[in-house]
Amino acid sequence: MDTPPNLTYIKTLAAGDSNFENKLITLIKKEFPLDVQQYYQLLEKKDFPALAACVHKMKHKIGVLGLTEGYHLASAYEKAITAKKTTQKEAFDHIIKRLSQFISSL
Repeated sequence: MDTPPNLTYIKTLAAGDSNFENKLITLIKKEFPLDVQQYYQLLEKKDFPALAACVHKMKHKIGVLGLTEGYHLASAYEKAITAKKTTQKEAFDHIIKRLSQFISSL
């Protein structure tokens, strides 16, 4: 089981600079919900190239928020999408839900 989402990597990057840390958190809080919305729209349209690009973008936020296993799953899902397969959708959706809850609590 993956560790819970956390801000450890962001705090490491910020190296004590709370202004920088807050900017990163604000950016994630703004972008992630938009990424999720775009993901589901592209999934519905079956626009696999754009969907893979969207998952690629999301996977980095997943990693930054401490979900190492989630990052690897997103990477594998991205590759599967390029082959027009969405067999890992449920697992990816679970990650999205966990992160959405975490982000809304920040």
